[in-house]
Amino acid sequence: KPIENVVWPEGEAPAGSYQVFVHYYKKHKKRRSKDPTKFQVIANAYGDLMEYTGELTFGEEIQLVCTFNVPTMEERERIKRDLEEQIRRSESGEISAAQILADEATPKQVEFGDLVDEIENELGDEPEDDGSGVPPAPDLG
Repeated sequence: KPIENVVWPEGEAPAGSYQVFVHYYKKHKKRRSKDPTKFQVIANAYGDLMEYTGELTFGEEIQLVCTFNVPTMEERERIKRDLEEQIRRSESGEISAAQILADEATPKQVEFGDLVDEIENELGDEPEDDGSGVPPAPDLG
């Protein structure tokens, strides 16, 4: 299986906006490759793990899979200080962890949380998680 990794040592990725593309540039005749071919992209943008899966057929245009931003060193230091302050306030009882999460939630996270609540309400009769801790297999299709 072809794999390409683009990595920097921890904390050393240049700041900026990144775009991840997938391109099916050659179909090998000797390999028993399937068409369409499934792909998986895992991006770790300053600790924010994102996973994408999909399919690409030989001859298709290059596909933009995701974009993300890596903050500058100054922004990283500010983020670190803010997180340390939140931890201190939570540990001292000045603010609850739930309030920190609510304060930090982006509109997309709030929308996602509302969607999860709606689905959970609709599936109220479904059995609970079995507690095995085993995650479901990823959808590669």
